[in-house]
Amino acid sequence: MIEMKEKGYSNSEAVAIGLHRTGTVIMTAGFIMVIAFGGLVFSTVSALQQIGFLLFVGVAIDAFINCIIVMPAILVICGEYNYWPRK
Repeated sequence: MIEMKEKGYSNSEAVAIGLHRTGTVIMTAGFIMVIAFGGLVFSTVSALQQIGFLLFVGVAIDAFINCIIVMPAILVICGEYNYWPRK
């Protein structure tokens, strides 16, 4: 996103372009991890089932809600404060 901001795009445009470029990778990695951790739910060991369920839910929330909805919204709200160390 900072590269787009340095090219002259507004903050909202930079966030949208950054999400467009990285969204597919984030969603794919999250999907793979959800499948892998979801496999632990079918284990015969109770502790692995519980850990698998928690990891499944945690990764799903992070990949599909946090990274796609919450973080871009916060970045747009923060505006120019996203780039303060570079100034």
